[in-house]
Amino acid sequence: MEHPLSVSSAGTQDVGLPELPYSLRTRKRNIFMFWSVALLSSCLVPLVLFYALYFDTDLEEWIIFTLTTCLVGVLDVAPTLIIRAYKLVRKDPFSRPLGANRWSLDFFMYNFTLGFFFVIAALIAGTAPHNPIIRLVAMPASVFLYYHGIQMTLFNLLHLGHVKAPFRISSVPRGQRIPPPVYTLIEDVVGTDGAGGHPYREALRLRFDASPIFRRMLVNLGFFWSIPSLIIAAALTAIIWTVPRPVGYGLGWGVPFTFAAIWSIITTRWVQRILKEEKETWGKENAVQTG
Repeated sequence: MEHPLSVSSAGTQDVGLPELPYSLRTRKRNIFMFWSVALLSSCLVPLVLFYALYFDTDLEEWIIFTLTTCLVGVLDVAPTLIIRAYKLVRKDPFSRPLGANRWSLDFFMYNFTLGFFFVIAALIAGTAPHNPIIRLVAMPASVFLYYHGIQMTLFNLLHLGHVKAPFRISSVPRGQRIPPPVYTLIEDVVGTDGAGGHPYREALRLRFDASPIFRRMLVNLGFFWSIPSLIIAAALTAIIWTVPRPVGYGLGWGVPFTFAAIWSIITTRWVQRILKEEKETWGKENAVQTG
């Protein structure tokens, strides 16, 4: 990660753009099913259950908030963390970061778990039986936006400042240049959750080192997600604490997922365009060099 690896071990320049051995086209069904379950368990089910209990029962507010928001941890987050942890620590090293030992989790696992703890802290404070802060229960999604928005902005700036990593960041060992946060996110999600494994992690490193357009795209994507995340989180914080609690709950859980869906669609189209441009530029440059 310290310098682009544009020179092969034999000392000759690689003519072909390093390919990423992973295609989303063959995994559309799995991706659709995953995000459908995530949307249902993390957003739609809590919202539907909340409004049904709020308007059709005599339960206290803190009990209703506790029942609905706990679904996020029980149905979605906890199983995901357990499955990821098993993939990373099992004897087969296929899913682990390059060069990592058996008990070394990837950066996404540490990062996501820490963010989840912040969310749990907000839920505990918001649903405590004595003196609950009810509006905090509408804040977990915003807390996540704050956390990842700040983290992605910071790591992007550290990467642009050529700062050395003080600890291992997935496949990037301590002492090498901090990678863009989107690089680490792609490496860990595809390498572990997407079953890309070591071959994908290595291919991603080669592609990143070889292609300036690819590197610039990952940095830009980091800011494209992090800055709007912070703006939306700040706006929701102001709204949640001023509007009626039922309205704030719906906005607090619904707006972040709507934002993520819209940004994902834009990101997909943007990445497709940049990758096409990258391939065309790479071909022209190599045609000039070989000509």
